[in-house]
Amino acid sequence: MNRILLLITLTITLTLCACKTKPPVTSFSCNLEGVEVVLSEICQPKMDCSFIVKNNSAIKREYYNEVLNSATIESGDKMVFVMDRKYQDNPMIADDEFSEKLFFLLPKGKTSFKMEGKDFEKAEMVFATLAYSRDGGYYPVFEGCMEGKLKEDGLWLVQGKITITTRTQRKIVKGIRANFQIE
Repeated sequence: MNRILLLITLTITLTLCACKTKPPVTSFSCNLEGVEVVLSEICQPKMDCSFIVKNNSAIKREYYNEVLNSATIESGDKMVFVMDRKYQDNPMIADDEFSEKLFFLLPKGKTSFKMEGKDFEKAEMVFATLAYSRDGGYYPVFEGCMEGKLKEDGLWLVQGKITITTRTQRKIVKGIRANFQIE
């Protein structure tokens, strides 16, 4: 029980310490209003993160009893956007490891996109929160608004917010504004 309380406290603390600055206004219509924590390629202290686009890839989703239990990147014919954020382990705290992942794919050759509603299903979007907690796991994303564009410097700027419904029926809103580097 103490471990669970400690994990909940640690998660809340990390969330509150995350970047709370509002991104500059862009021509994107998917706004970040009402989102306090915005996921970005700028890592927080004690965090490792990457935001990349993998060409010639696909997302492999595995289910057990109709529940998504893993998602990995494999060879394919699409571009896959991958966010991977890992909080570094503190050897003095048991079960404090925590990571978040976001995967979605687009057809190769695209230079911009906008997703809403059924578009998330076509993009095979998956959000994972991997931690020792009741809501840890992989979740398909069906709600939100996400858009992106390929910039002149070769980076993809992606902005939007998604809503994840966990197995316990909690709704978690995640905002994102990040530059994804093409790998």
